[in-house]
This record gives sequence, C-alpha cells and structure tokens, in this order.
Amino acid sequence: MLPKRKDIQPFMEKVFLMLAVFFLMVPRNMYAGPPKKSNGGIIARTLKKVPKLPLEIPKLPLTLYQMLNEEEDPYLFPEFHIIDDFNSPNGLSRAGTAWEMRLSGKGNAEKISDDDQVRRKRGKSLRLDHSLNRNGRATLRLSLSRLDISQANSLIFYAGYEEKKPPGGGNQSRESKGREDNSRVIFVTLRDAKGHEDSMEITGQVFFESGPGADDFWKQIVLPLHDFEGLNFNRLADLEISVMARESDAAGSLWVDDIVFWGFGNIDFESRKDNIGGYPSKIIDEERAQWLWEKSRDAAYAKVFIKEIARDTWKYFEKSRDKKTHLIVDHIRTGKQALVADYTSITNIAMDFLATVSAAELGFIDHDQAVKRVKETLKTLHGLKRWKGFFYNYYNTTDGSVGKRFVSSVDSGWLAIALVVVRQALPELSREAGNILEAFDFSEFLDPENNQIMIGYDEEQGKFTEHHYGLLITEARATSYCAIGKGDLSESHWWFIYRTLPHAWKWQRQEPAGRNKTYDGIEIFQGYYEAGGKKFVPSWGGSLFEFLMPTIVIDEKRLAPEGLGLNNRIATELHRDYAREKGYHVWGVSPAATDSGKEWRYGEFGVPYMGSKGYKDEGVMTPHVSFLALDTLPEDAVQNIRAFFDYPMYGEYGLYDSVQAEHSRVNPQYLALDQGMIITAAANYLKNDVIKGYFHKDPVGKKPEHLLQKESFFKV
Repeated sequence: MLPKRKDIQPFMEKVFLMLAVFFLMVPRNMYAGPPKKSNGGIIARTLKKVPKLPLEIPKLPLTLYQMLNEEEDPYLFPEFHIIDDFNSPNGLSRAGTAWEMRLSGKGNAEKISDDDQVRRKRGKSLRLDHSLNRNGRATLRLSLSRLDISQANSLIFYAGYEEKKPPGGGNQSRESKGREDNSRVIFVTLRDAKGHEDSMEITGQVFFESGPGADDFWKQIVLPLHDFEGLNFNRLADLEISVMARESDAAGSLWVDDIVFWGFGNIDFESRKDNIGGYPSKIIDEERAQWLWEKSRDAAYAKVFIKEIARDTWKYFEKSRDKKTHLIVDHIRTGKQALVADYTSITNIAMDFLATVSAAELGFIDHDQAVKRVKETLKTLHGLKRWKGFFYNYYNTTDGSVGKRFVSSVDSGWLAIALVVVRQALPELSREAGNILEAFDFSEFLDPENNQIMIGYDEEQGKFTEHHYGLLITEARATSYCAIGKGDLSESHWWFIYRTLPHAWKWQRQEPAGRNKTYDGIEIFQGYYEAGGKKFVPSWGGSLFEFLMPTIVIDEKRLAPEGLGLNNRIATELHRDYAREKGYHVWGVSPAATDSGKEWRYGEFGVPYMGSKGYKDEGVMTPHVSFLALDTLPEDAVQNIRAFFDYPMYGEYGLYDSVQAEHSRVNPQYLALDQGMIITAAANYLKNDVIKGYFHKDPVGKKPEHLLQKESFFKV
C-alpha cells in the first residue's frame, strides 16, 4: 500500500537511505566499454548490461517512482525530471520536442502513440513496431535540448516487449520466448552536445514471456548514470532507445512509458546551481532587513538605506553568472520551489554591464574589477552566433547556444545602450564594445510604410513580426533614441511614433484628447488621456515600468521638462494615488515574476486606465519600479521602498521581485532585468545621475537630445 501524500516525507527519507546503500552495491566498472561503431551503425557490440536487482531484497522500492499510484504525477516531486509521460495533447515531450523514428539497414519500423497499452490508467505510451532483417536497426530518438541533468542519479523508465514472427518465417535462431539469445538486442543511448555517446543494453530486462495485458508486462528499467561513461551531463543532447536484429531477422513491438531522470533532492535545481558562482544560503535575511528598516526611519539616512540595498542587489550579479561563459542567468528562485535558470537574454546582459558600471561607481568593486568582468562577457559575446550583426534574444548560459532564433529590436536596443555606457565608463574596453555596437544597424527593423520599428525578426519563419513598437510611452523608446543617435534611423522616425493611438482605434481605453502639432515639418497628433484630474500620455499597458525604464540612461527629466520628464512624474503620481485608492500598502504595478506553485510566471500588470490597451491589476507590486521612481518622486519612492520591508521579502540579494499586496504573498525570486534596474537607478540617485551622464557623454546619447527638448505634451 502506498503512503498517503502527507506521510510521504518520512517515508522518502527512509527510501533515500536504502537507495544510497543499493547504488553503492552496484560495481561501477563491471561492464565492457561502449559499442564499436562503423558508418553502417553498430556492428560488433560489447554492450554494458543493466544490473538486475539483488534477489534477496525484491520488495525494496528502487525509486520513488514505484511509490506513485496511477493518479499521482511525478512532476509534483522535485526528485524527478520528466522526459516524457506521453500524456501531452500535442504529442510533444515535456521538453517540447517530438520523438523521431530512424531505421538503418533492411526492414521496416513504425512509431505509434498507443492508448491501448499504457502503464497508467490515463494517457498513452509509445510503441515501436518493427520487422528487421539481420543487422537492421530501429531507433526512437528524442532531442533533450542540451538538458543539464548533472545531479541526477539514474535514468528510469518502463518498457515492455512482444516478440512476433518475422514475415515469411524469417531466419530465426530462437526456440522459445522468454530467453535471451542473439536474435536481437535492445539498448539505450545517451549523447551529449559534443557528440560523445554511450549505450547500455536492456534486452534481459524487458524480454519476458508475458505479453501485453499481463500484470507483469511493464518492467521498470533503471540505468545508473555513472555507467554512461565519457558524457557531459551538463549538456545532454539526445536520448535513443533502439532495437537491433543481430544474427537473424527479428520482429516485434517495443513499448515505453514514463521516462524520467531521478536523483536525491531537487535535481533540476541542483544540476543548474553548480554552474553559477553562488546561491543564497537563506530565504529571508531577517537580521539585515531589520537593520535596514531601522536605518530608514531617519530621513537623514535615506541615501545610506538605498546604497545598502544596492549593495545587496549587486550580489546577484556577483554570484549568478555562469562560471565558464560569464553570462548572467535570467533568474534564480529560493524557497521550496528553488530554481536556477540556464538561459539569459541580451537585455539581461545589458543589465549586467550597467550593474557592473554602477557597482564600480558606488564603490562595491574597483575600476579594474569592473573592466575584468565586462571584458570576460564581451569575449563570450564575440563568440556567440548572430543574425546580421545582431544577437538572438536568448542564449543558454552554460554553452552559449542559441535558444529560439528570434532577434528582438527592443532587446538589441538595450544591449546597444549598455555598450555605449561601457565605452564611456570603461575606456579600456571602448574598442571591444564599439566593435559589437557598430555591427548593429537598426534600419533592419524599420518598416518603411509607417516609419516605425518592428518588434523583431523570426529567423525560423524567415520574416519580421507584423506588429510594431508604435507608442512612445514604452521601454522601446530608448531603442528608437539610440538608433537615431547611432545614425541608423533618421530623426523623422521620432515623430512617427504615436503619442496616443489613432482615434479610429475604438478599442483603446479612452478616446484621446489633444491637437495637431508640427515638429521638424512633420505633423503629429499631440494626444493625451485624463484621469484623477491630470493629463497624461498613456503607455501600452499602464505599467510604471513602461514610463520609467528609459530614465535609467536617458535624462528625460532634464531634457524634456514639458514632455517626457513631466509625463513620467505624473504617471508616478497616478500610480501612487491608484494604490492608495485601492487600499494597497505599497504602490508600483508593473510586469513581474509571480508565484504559481512549482512553476512561476512572468505577468504583465498595470493600472488599467493608464494604458491604451491596459494590463490587468491583480494587486501585484514590484519594488524595482520604486527605484525607478527615485528619478521622479524621490521622497515618496524611498518611503514606498521602506514599506516593502513590512512584507517578508528581503533576501541576501535584496528585495524579492514581487508581492501580492492584498494577501502578502511573496514570490522569492530574483530577475536579472529587475535587479539591474534597481542598482542602476540607485547609482543615478546616489551619484548625481552618473549612468545617464555616461550615456549622454557619448555621441549616440548626445545627438538626439534636441528631439526631447522641443516637445511639449500638454501646452497649447
């Protein structure tokens, strides 16, 4: 009888101890080496065989997999990484990849998704029907997408086999079912990203007289990973399950189901954690939070308060870079559902550069350390694959491989901006940063029909997106500004970006008021919305992030006191007032990472009436926009940051990403993007807009300044 879920923890601990003893009993070097290969496939084999369980302990649960009943999902248990349970409605594995069937030699084979013969009551299994001539081979292959499973102990799955008579009687040497002979061999192969592979034979484990429908048809196969020699388990590329006819023709059906990697503890988390420089030792740093809160009570210590939070925030960038590639990971999460990402975006890399310069300005590291850090990452960037000089949006942090082959215009813009800051703040790296920057030509993204920037280019589909960054009040305006400064786009582009959406788009939140104005010979509609007795130019979703993110590098407050600078302050006031009206303890609604059980999600949140489209408000507040608001309402922002300390959300790397204010539900997660905005905004606040100064010192930041200066949003 299986233990109930509430009793499973103590039972698991006993099983773990027994497992440790069992795996120590299995000799590591008792098997022959990998199979010999030729161009025609595996010809002569000395395959390593799977050890059978000691007969004296047949009732020992070899893995927790045997503890799960037919209704329980291994996905709920961190000890498992599911490869495929064949229950997906779209036929893809849990990794999002599809099984392939490959045939070598003479014969035929077919891959079938089977819902008649399954190990559990629900779902399906995978069946490989085959009729092979001598030396023929049928293989089920699944891409593992460079899976990092380095802390797993075993590959486990269930399999069953039904022998059939080859067409025409064949050339069988088999006299009876249920005995191992040389007519066929069934084996499992793992291959890493560099093409190294090793195989283990499982013929004796699945070849029994019982056929489909029998109670003992499904056999659990346990393959200790230490017996797969010479593989890099940080980057597993492929899993293959093969049937090969040896000395005679062979026919039959092989079923497989419920394929997982298993290990002690949270194997996904542990496998990725060993790639980065460090990880928080505690979830909540109560002592540090209390000290900061006490400091914040005295307004005279406001800057000390912000600086010390920035110091802790910097630890994310110190510890969360991959030790080999020096790429910052997208996020980490603490708590019961701990995780470490194994990918990054080019905006994250931009934030790493800005954070490094900020840390040097704040005295957390010295100039030489900053140069070393940025130089290491620049070296990695020079080796990454690109599209027309631009980087793809996502890369794997452990080996720099490309994720989805999509090139984002706005993310490319933020990397370009960070490179501009780098070459001014760290002149030793001016040439390396400049070489990457000059390879970008943002005219690639310009739609000549409306003079607006397209969202990006999908290389896999071979086309640009249909949609554009058409509104001024989004984070994308920083990309437009930078592209004009580089000379890639004409200054006229700035006036073709909508201040408010056209009147004809009736689905927008408000019908905009305003009047036509002419700038540089181009007539635009100088539109705005109204709320709370205030005029404002809306963003797309109404998040404070859209209004304020560009201000970490562009000095809109100084250059556009009647335009963007004024609008940013009004937007901050409206966000503050909206939260008060809703009864929220803190303010600052913006996109953030939120808790969703074992998973997490990145949600788009905003004050609905402040957006043309208007994101939803679910009471999710994020600290990073309060740091951005240090540029617009500094005293209010400091008080709001202090209010976040009333929630249990301060860890070793500073404030966590979000809290659901009504229910005090904290997501104990750090995002590189938001951490970067926090420390860069803090550096500007504490050091007289130092990061903005570096950007505007460069010709790229200097050239478009007059475009900001001449625009007035609300004056007739």
